[in-house]
Amino acid sequence: AFCSWIIAPGRPVTLTFTSFWIESGDYVRVYTCSEAACSHPRELAALGGQRLAGENWQHNVSLGYMKVTVAARSGGRQSLSGFSAIWNLTSDTPLLCIGCSGCGRFTGTSGALSDGPGPYEHRAFCSWIIVPGRPVTLTFTSFWTDGGDYVQVYSCIESTCASPKPMAVLSDTLRDNEWQHTIVTGYMKITFSSDFTGRRNGFSAVWNLSSEAPQPCAGCSGCGSFTDDSGFLSDGPDIYDRNAFCSWIIAPGRPVTLTFTSFWIESGDYVRVYTCSEAACSHPRELAALGGQRLAGENWQHNVSLGYMKVTVAARSGGRQSLSGFSAIWNLTSDTPLLCIGCSGCGRFTGTSGALSDGPGPYEHRAFCSWIIVPGRPVTLTFTSFWTDGGDYVQVYSCIESTCASPKPMAVLSDTLRDNEWQHTIVTGYMKITFSSDFTGRRNGFSAVWNLSSEAPQPCAGCSGCGSFTDDSGFLSDGPDIYDRNAFCSWII
Repeated sequence: AFCSWIIAPGRPVTLTFTSFWIESGDYVRVYTCSEAACSHPRELAALGGQRLAGENWQHNVSLGYMKVTVAARSGGRQSLSGFSAIWNLTSDTPLLCIGCSGCGRFTGTSGALSDGPGPYEHRAFCSWIIVPGRPVTLTFTSFWTDGGDYVQVYSCIESTCASPKPMAVLSDTLRDNEWQHTIVTGYMKITFSSDFTGRRNGFSAVWNLSSEAPQPCAGCSGCGSFTDDSGFLSDGPDIYDRNAFCSWIIAPGRPVTLTFTSFWIESGDYVRVYTCSEAACSHPRELAALGGQRLAGENWQHNVSLGYMKVTVAARSGGRQSLSGFSAIWNLTSDTPLLCIGCSGCGRFTGTSGALSDGPGPYEHRAFCSWIIVPGRPVTLTFTSFWTDGGDYVQVYSCIESTCASPKPMAVLSDTLRDNEWQHTIVTGYMKITFSSDFTGRRNGFSAVWNLSSEAPQPCAGCSGCGSFTDDSGFLSDGPDIYDRNAFCSWII
């Protein structure tokens, strides 16, 4: 077969294929011409194969004179249905929507779009134009394409998007900064194209005026921007999604602290904490990138003195482990609870005496626990037992006021204690103690008492009958049985 059409409205014209399925070796050719007779056509496209790909579904001829031919030379007898097409003046041309649903031109200030339900079709090509005329932001709510399939975002200078400027080319899974795109002109175009190889679930997105754009929340629940003094956030109640990306902005405008209450994510996935200089968090500065299955040490708590914080979670590992994700609370820093991960009895104490410990039995891996002791008079901490693994630490701090907002390290204690480490006096009357463990060995931990320094007992770890004595005579010993390992005992006579 050989067939030919000349289309010559004399004004810019666009040919849009509505179906295409021809045998390999056969071709449909599109030409541009300089006059109505098309005496000297110039080839624009030679289209062959069983399906079209990408922007080959649509062809513009600005001179207004077009020629189309089809030549079947392969000799094949496959039951392929050929092609069909429509032409329109370019100003009236519909948007391409091959293999998707809901394409179109939208002027509303908010809405949603996607490639459609389920895995997308091979060789799809779909277009959306969004033209509210005011700065507009596109936020992806899910994204997973094959490596050769692309979503492209364009900026336009007028509502027809006749000359779109590429802003982003997106494929596979998204990086952190690719989940949201703002077009300040107020005119945006989005296209999606797929090839003939793998298929994935595709994408979905929402658009809003930039001033009203939501935080990305792909695969989580409860994302958003919050100005409350306290609150709760998490990735959701179940195992987090593969390819998730979620974001929260916490902006009370006063010093704020984020405290993780649980954390268990797959290696390769990250929760990131940022500080910001204003409530929109337009230029966040990263404070911490938290990955791995559990947190360690002070990573359980993060302070932002400016009062504007951003938190994101990105799941890129693609793994399918049954890991529960994370949860956290935020509070004004002045109201923040002390960390107590893996211990018991943490807290803030004003009494002149008391006791503390990591809890009964061997302590947990990756624990982090805190105690603040603020009688306001010189106070002494006396350990009554101590045995930690070499990578696990008890730290003692001196503070200058009761919140211990700026603690000064006084001692870092690990393994077993030396003679002068069993007792620590803080003359300011404000003391902080922390305990942290890693993911390797575990030991029995520690216990201690505190007293006003004038009333502090003698260390007596592993003995009996220690103390201070003024008697003219008396008796002392380490105790009736075999003495303890890691003992340290003291008597004053």
